[in-house]
Amino acid sequence: MVPDGEGLKAAPLRRALIAFRVEGGAGVGAGHVRRCMTLARELRDRGAGILFVSRSRDDSMVQDIRESGFDVIELSAVAGSTRSGPGTSQIADAADTNRALAGLGVDCLVVDSYALGASWEDIVRPNVLRLVAIDDLADRAHCVDVLIDPTVDRADRYEGLVEPGTTLLLGPSYALVERSFRRSAPDADSRELRQLLVSFGSLDGDAHGLRAVEAIRATLGKDVGIDLVLGRHSPHLAAARQVAAADGRLALHVDTDDMPALMAQADLSIGAGGTTSWERACMGVPALVAAVADNQRLVVDELARLGVALSVPSDARFDEEAGAALRLLWRSPGILGAMAAAGRRLVDGKGARRIADLILPPSLSVRPASSEDRALIFSWRNDPKVRAASLSTDEIPWEAHCRWFESALAHEETSILVGEIEAVPIGVVRFDPLVSGYRVSVYLAADAHGRGYGAWLLRAAELWMIASGRRGAVSAEIMAGNHASVAAFEAAGYVQRMTLYERVLQDG
Repeated sequence: MVPDGEGLKAAPLRRALIAFRVEGGAGVGAGHVRRCMTLARELRDRGAGILFVSRSRDDSMVQDIRESGFDVIELSAVAGSTRSGPGTSQIADAADTNRALAGLGVDCLVVDSYALGASWEDIVRPNVLRLVAIDDLADRAHCVDVLIDPTVDRADRYEGLVEPGTTLLLGPSYALVERSFRRSAPDADSRELRQLLVSFGSLDGDAHGLRAVEAIRATLGKDVGIDLVLGRHSPHLAAARQVAAADGRLALHVDTDDMPALMAQADLSIGAGGTTSWERACMGVPALVAAVADNQRLVVDELARLGVALSVPSDARFDEEAGAALRLLWRSPGILGAMAAAGRRLVDGKGARRIADLILPPSLSVRPASSEDRALIFSWRNDPKVRAASLSTDEIPWEAHCRWFESALAHEETSILVGEIEAVPIGVVRFDPLVSGYRVSVYLAADAHGRGYGAWLLRAAELWMIASGRRGAVSAEIMAGNHASVAAFEAAGYVQRMTLYERVLQDG
């Protein structure tokens, strides 16, 4: 019979640990880090532990993450890790990441780096319960459980680049926008171009911000107010200070922590097609947008197509085209209202919430089955989906099930564990004794399929077994073609050996 001691009746899954593998800084920009921190805050607010992992040589980026209250592991400081910089091979970086996270029990790892793809993911994936990639290029293969791309809702972009069964979270509904940007700017229908916001990122290497200021002054004159945003490491900061000192209607904001307030008072924003695009749209701020990096081209084209922004080139034509767009908006202020409304329709600012709902481990616990669970487990086991994936596909008669169930409950070494989320049963895990170790099987309630619960349920059941003093090898036999079960067992750390999937129960 299963143990029934104090503390073993319900074994909860421990506090979830979510790790982020991300880079940022000179040459990479701040967008990757910003959107990861947005998701990290949402997950932290839900009780998850957060850890960042980076190889970046940009100390300011690491400092920004730490100042936001998150721990950071710098790969160059991990014993045994490769000492080279951001150009390190994917295989070496994956090995270093595995070393950094070893023994921490990471439930979900989010990777956001254009330099990392399937080669890296294939090495890291067996060591975490769930692997998530954030991408917007669709230019490389991925070996992940979940892929997030907020640019466009087009699954065909990843055809042949992801495995069957990969969950795709696509389109602006999954844009990672901080909660502070979910307040609306003033009604654009009544706006005129009185106050403009200019922001091309923290570094703005090609000085698009200063060029935009010149275009505004040449087109709209000196009475228009301008807020110019730059970072303290921008190579053009000194020049911007000089321009601001000579222009009483130009306010320079260095590393501002209140972009929402600046957007809220802006009649128009001029900027790049990066992460800020979703923030502007969410707040209903009309925009002139330039793709200052190749990965921004698709975003800018999509914003223009949907009427959220006007597109201007980022090359030598920028100054002239920006001036022409400003003249158009000055003569036709109704366009501002149309862009604002289109932006609000496109982005509601709840992307982090939606993603967290899908990747955060559920508040799942397991308890030993009792006689009262007989009928429930009978219905689960005879569900057509469960039978189709079982070694025996025959429907089990009630009498045969009752005999087996009572016998299993009475067996000293057999453990039947019912998984629950908020006291609602969602599945069952059974450990049957072998000569050495256990054979494990798991199946879910009909309405729990397709939610990724399998791996979490397995892990919770293992923790219960460990707490009850059970140790040793555990194996599972999975039918060929049962991709969902293979994914769940591999996510839970099981390794294929011939026709079985195996794992060793041990602490940690």
